[in-house]
Amino acid sequence: MEPQMDPPAVIMVVEDNPFVREMICDWLRRGGHVVHGASSERAALRLLAQEPVDLAIVDLNLHRVDGLSLVRSVESKLAGAALILITGAVDYEDAAGALSASIPVVAMGKPYSFYALEQVVKAALAHRESGAAAEDEARAGRKSCGGAC
Repeated sequence: MEPQMDPPAVIMVVEDNPFVREMICDWLRRGGHVVHGASSERAALRLLAQEPVDLAIVDLNLHRVDGLSLVRSVESKLAGAALILITGAVDYEDAAGALSASIPVVAMGKPYSFYALEQVVKAALAHRESGAAAEDEARAGRKSCGGAC
């Protein structure tokens, strides 16, 4: 019997620089992930309407829109997804404080290496999975004791 393989993580990369976006997407695809790129808030919303994501990587310094307002607008559609904020100028503390505590958030400063990004992606996905497993265990525990625990 063959071991059961987990499905690849679905990642959305929101970056307005097409060269950087494609480099990140290609790098993550080589790591075995399903990756979708978005250049704007509208494109990100379209992607999220079609398919849920496990992780969103968002550049906070998007052209014509503040990446933080984009994150707020898609926050409800991230339902359980992890979030990596890439920033060169925006204060991370302000960004993290403006988001729901239910979304695991990691910030990366610019410049960064793809190796560092890959490590952060792995950690964010592992944290998301461990959080989902803990939630499932808690739900199972509540059900098994009839909610009287």
